[in-house]
Amino acid sequence: MLHILFYLALFISNKTPSLFAIDNIESNLNPHLCTELMKVICKLAKAKNKPALITTHNPAILDGLNLNDDDIRLFEIYRNDKGHTKTRRIKLNPESKPVKAKLSELWMRGYLGAISKQK
Repeated sequence: MLHILFYLALFISNKTPSLFAIDNIESNLNPHLCTELMKVICKLAKAKNKPALITTHNPAILDGLNLNDDDIRLFEIYRNDKGHTKTRRIKLNPESKPVKAKLSELWMRGYLGAISKQK
C-alpha cells in the first residue's frame, strides 16, 4: 500500500519532477484498485500539470483511462518485422466500439491492436 501513497505523492508534491515514469504500476494490486488508481492519477496529473509515462502489463489499468480526453493518451510499443522498436498511439474509433465494453475488453479482443499475433 505504501507504493500507492508514493505514486500519489509524486503528483501532489511541488518537489517532484514535472515529468516522470512509473514502470509496472499495477504491481501487487487487484484489478479494481488498478482501475481506480489510474482514474485518480489521471485527475492529479491534469490538475498538477505533471505528465507521466506509465507502463503496464495489466489490462485493468486501461479501464481507468478516458481516451476521449485528448490529454490522456495510450500507446502501444512493438517491434516491426525488422526488429525495430516502434510506437503507435491508440485512439478509440466510435464506429467499432462495442456497446458498454470496457477498454480492457476491447484490448483483449484485439479491437485496439497491440495484441501479439501468434505465428
